Amino acid sequence: MKNLKSIGQIVLGIVIFLGIIFIAYFFIFGSTYVAVKLNPFLIRVTSILTIISIFILFPLTIFKKTRSFSAITLYVFSYIFGLSAWVFALITTLLTFGTIGVIIGLVLFGGGIIPVGLLGAMIHGEWGLFGSLIYIIALTYGIRLFVTYLANKEANNIQEVEVIEDENIEDNSSENSYSLFSDN
Repeated sequence: MKNLKSIGQIVLGIVIFLGIIFIAYFFIFGSTYVAVKLNPFLIRVTSILTIISIFILFPLTIFKKTRSFSAITLYVFSYIFGLSAWVFALITTLLTFGTIGVIIGLVLFGGGIIPVGLLGAMIHGEWGLFGSLIYIIALTYGIRLFVTYLANKEANNIQEVEVIEDENIEDNSSENSYSLFSDN
């Protein structure tokens, strides 16, 4: 009976191991397949959103009434740009380093695919791919930094208004108390 139980444990261990390998295989080749199919669409969307960002949303951040809308929209766009960068880096890694490079990039928690894609483009002298990746990464994080700057600026403005209001309240209360005790 003990032999049957230990054989069952070994078989279960093998099945779990094969299941993990199957999931990893599906994740790697599935994400590559999806990236190849999704990339042309993402290129179009990224191009359109870049034009909208430059010519509409950035100028709208000048005006106080439209600043929050523009900042939130730019922040959402930055995530679409980030997805585009990740997909483009995955394809670049596949073209330059093959499946092994993709596995290494994905093992680094998925975010490692971008540095591996940059490295692959540099090593293979694909400077157009390298420049495109740098551009989309700079666009993604540049927009996030700009939105963070706008949020901090708005937070400082709100704090200044609260301080001014508090000072006005204190001034009014001292004037009122003075006038209550004056002989007038």
